[in-house]
Amino acid sequence: LLGGSRLRRAKAIEDKELTVLEHDEEQLSAEIRGYTVKIDFRKKTISHDCVDWKRRKHLPPYKKLCKHIGKVLLIVPQGEAETFARDLIANPDSWAVYALGQRERP
Repeated sequence: LLGGSRLRRAKAIEDKELTVLEHDEEQLSAEIRGYTVKIDFRKKTISHDCVDWKRRKHLPPYKKLCKHIGKVLLIVPQGEAETFARDLIANPDSWAVYALGQRERP
């Protein structure tokens, strides 16, 4: 979902550069390096506002994740991140991706 170089860049982001705003079984919201990441596990939506995300979010074979979303997934419990990644890989069409501010699923 990230690729080797993007994963290395995600790991290079310091934990202090990330603030988790909300995190429960239904959603995860964080600010990282001036950007916002929102993942709604119930609605299966991912919203983010970095340039890389806006440019790559629609590309196959899966919905590619940027380094910011990668870093967010590195700080949540491993089992939770793995469940999310497996579902995104197994069911990519059930997930909707948005540039933050774009209209999302109701």
